[in-house]
Amino acid sequence: MMFTPDEMARITGGDWIKSAPSKGPVCIGHDTRAQLDGGAYVAIRGERCDGHDFIQQASNSGAIMGIVERSVDAPIPLLNVDNSLDAIASLASAWRDRLEGTRVIAITGTAGKTTTKNLLHHVLASQLKGTASPASWNNAIGCPMSLLQARPGDDFIVLEVGTSSPGEIEALGRIIRPDIGIITLIGRGHLEGLDSVDGVRREKLSLLDHIAPGGLAIVHDDGHLVRQSGDFQLLRHGMNQSSQPRLVSRSNALLTLADSTTFQFSIPGVHQAVNSLAVIAAARSCGLCDDSISNALGSASASHGRGVVENQGGISVVNDAYNANP
Repeated sequence: MMFTPDEMARITGGDWIKSAPSKGPVCIGHDTRAQLDGGAYVAIRGERCDGHDFIQQASNSGAIMGIVERSVDAPIPLLNVDNSLDAIASLASAWRDRLEGTRVIAITGTAGKTTTKNLLHHVLASQLKGTASPASWNNAIGCPMSLLQARPGDDFIVLEVGTSSPGEIEALGRIIRPDIGIITLIGRGHLEGLDSVDGVRREKLSLLDHIAPGGLAIVHDDGHLVRQSGDFQLLRHGMNQSSQPRLVSRSNALLTLADSTTFQFSIPGVHQAVNSLAVIAAARSCGLCDDSISNALGSASASHGRGVVENQGGISVVNDAYNANP
């Protein structure tokens, strides 16, 4: 059980319609196509459809309660809240407080978020117990919902944090309060909302304002000024003389760092090698030895549509067709 019914009402500021369930949910979800056995279904109003229309399907999927913004006919108890998204955020923040012993890792950046998240999850899961954000769940719904997937006793959870307008990372940072924050890249992305590269820089760096005391920030050493204002360690990963960790060479699927350590890594692309530096730094911080990190990186593969080399009729095709920032 995640929260008791009384706790859910208190955390969300909601009121039970008719009656509360006899016990609290074991999970929280917003997609009726997924199994919600013993879980709470959050009804979200979207641009094209309204989650309140799918309460029956949620019950069929195993939900024992719903979180709604208005009263609807339902075969399950409903918790009425002012705003479903705010309720998700409040529940995720409360759940973060209960994840004692779980290393919360947040990854943002103009490009490379999903690849770095998948690489880090692959490496950490080789030795530790934990989860990562599904697909590109990195917005105001996906990021807190991903955090709610963590379970007591997990060693880690890797979260992807995205943005398209000012203040989004600030809001998510207040919820997730990462022990480790990673910024893969600051560049020209979502300029329709963030206005300029400097706007992107301010937005991305706002994640560092919420790193837990004694935590770690790993930021791409790409020339952008980073002011360390909190109680955390700062590393700048890259290929510059100032970088730590610093990549000095790559040959025969082997990365050599400035500290003379070597790591297996066969995914093509210099940018992927730089992403792997952030993974190495984070995995070291989580207690993994270099041999374990190297073995795991050596067995890693590129994420779907992001530099995947495929053989089509004897021709090597690089599938880099995912609709991401350059």
